[in-house]
Amino acid sequence: MAFAIEVPGEAAPLTPQQVYLALQSAGSSQQLSIQTGTQQLQTWETHRGYYPLLQVRNSSVGQIKS
Repeated sequence: MAFAIEVPGEAAPLTPQQVYLALQSAGSSQQLSIQTGTQQLQTWETHRGYYPLLQVRNSSVGQIKS
């Protein structure tokens, strides 16, 4: 899976799909994906709206994956 690190100050508002993909990457069994996903999540910790997106309900996640 291709995954890019976001540069601070150049980001569009976070979407549930972006957070889902970063979480999926951070939970991967491949070391590079883990590092990339974890870095992205840590970068987003200071962005407004990040924590509420972590609380997206399971029914929304099903829609994201479709």
